[in-house]
Amino acid sequence: MLTRLLISVFFLQLIALQPVYARNFDCSVVYDEFDQLMMANFLTEPYRYVNTLNGMLTRSEFLGLQIEKFKLRKERRNAGIATFRTNANLYGKMIFFWQDNAWEERTPFVIDELIIFGRVIDGYAPVRSNAIYLTPGMGVDLDGSRAVPVDDKTADIVYEQEGVEYRIRAVPPANVFFPVESMCAKGVEPVSATEIDPQVVE
Repeated sequence: MLTRLLISVFFLQLIALQPVYARNFDCSVVYDEFDQLMMANFLTEPYRYVNTLNGMLTRSEFLGLQIEKFKLRKERRNAGIATFRTNANLYGKMIFFWQDNAWEERTPFVIDELIIFGRVIDGYAPVRSNAIYLTPGMGVDLDGSRAVPVDDKTADIVYEQEGVEYRIRAVPPANVFFPVESMCAKGVEPVSATEIDPQVVE
C-alpha cells in the first residue's frame, strides 16, 4: 500500500515538473494572436507556455526574435507583444513597435495598444489606452497608461539608449515578459489570409 502511494506521488511530481505547452490552439480559427490567445494564465505566467525574455528587450532582440513571429493582423505585422505586471500588482498586455525616424537620431518606441485588467483572473475591468510614444529617457506608468519622466516613482518600464542600442526595461517590482515564439500549434500562418467582407442583409 505504501509502495503504491509512493509511486503515485512520484508520478504526480513528475507531471507537475513537466513544461506546460500551449500548443493545442488552432491558429486556423484565430484572426489575431494578441487579441485572442492572451488568456489569464498566459498573461500572468507566459514563460510556462512559450520561451520569453523577461525584464528587458533590446531593439536588436526585437528584430531578431519577435518581429513576424506571431499571427497578427496585417496592420500589426511589424509589431511585438508583451505581457506585464505593474508595481501595483495589476496585469495586462501591450503591442508595440520601434518607429523609424529619419529626422532624429533617437528612435521612438511606440506602445500601439495597452490593455490593463483590474482583475486578470476573469478579465474584470479592462482598460484600453491609446498609443503612447516614447523617446529615450522616458518611462511609462502602466497603471495610469501615461508617459512619465524616467525617474518618476510611478514608472513601470523605462526606455533607454546606450550607444546605438535601444532597450525597454522593467522597473522592479514591475516586470515585463516578451514572448519570442508563437502560441500557435504549427507555427505562424501567412498574414495575407483571405479576409471576409461582412454582408449587408436587406
